[in-house]
Amino acid sequence: DAGRFVFQSAIFNNEGQMTVAHAAAIPSNGGANQFNNNGTLSLTSSGIVTFTSVPFNNSGTLNASGTISLNSSAITQTGTINPGFATGQLLLDATLPNTATSVINIELGGKVPGVTYDQLISTGAATLRGTLNVTLVNSFVPANGDKFEILKFPSHTGFFDHITGLKLNDNLLFDAEITSTNVLLTVVDTRPSPVYSGTGLNSNGDAVFSIGKVAGQDFVIEATPDLNLPVVWTPVFTNFNSGSVFDFIDKDQRTLPKRFFHVYLLP
Repeated sequence: DAGRFVFQSAIFNNEGQMTVAHAAAIPSNGGANQFNNNGTLSLTSSGIVTFTSVPFNNSGTLNASGTISLNSSAITQTGTINPGFATGQLLLDATLPNTATSVINIELGGKVPGVTYDQLISTGAATLRGTLNVTLVNSFVPANGDKFEILKFPSHTGFFDHITGLKLNDNLLFDAEITSTNVLLTVVDTRPSPVYSGTGLNSNGDAVFSIGKVAGQDFVIEATPDLNLPVVWTPVFTNFNSGSVFDFIDKDQRTLPKRFFHVYLLP
């Protein structure tokens, strides 16, 4: 049977472990109501859990399958989301506002989306920040060319700060592509080469450029003031477990007449 929580001008804090095993409505009767998950909240039903005028703050761990509907409510996501229960699908009928501390864990145990591998779907715009972790389960071994649509959204801003678990073995790895409407993992047998784009100035007048196709990679950015032989390259930044796109800000460019950069991937 469907459950029902009613908030009476209160703030509910889950500091331990809480399980919702059925479809549930969490309405508000007015007042400053809020549902804070600071512990572990597990939604194990394939039904709908609806928050009506009750802001939902996840700073802990959310294990969830089925649908979470934020009806006239806001969501804050600073914690960990594990879509599905084992492997499965979580539909978030709301925006997905990830922050730098957010973590999304995706398990791949087969090739059926939302059934044998995790899929997180947001009906609202997604902010992609924090860490995306990819893990193989159930002894599943993907083959070259296999594709997995792990996140879906109508639009997004930003990119994950870190992506882990993309190397399968010495011969295969996942190429993580973030398009305007999804995050797609494709098994490839060749490491993608870094791609430069977006050179310009930010609002502070610092030079900025983007490096794409570096998801899950460790790389070093080197710089030199000129290209006259012999060229001397100096390391200026090292990044580990990168997201799919990395934005580099050069705060030294205003004191130098010119500077050149290159990037190399670490083994």
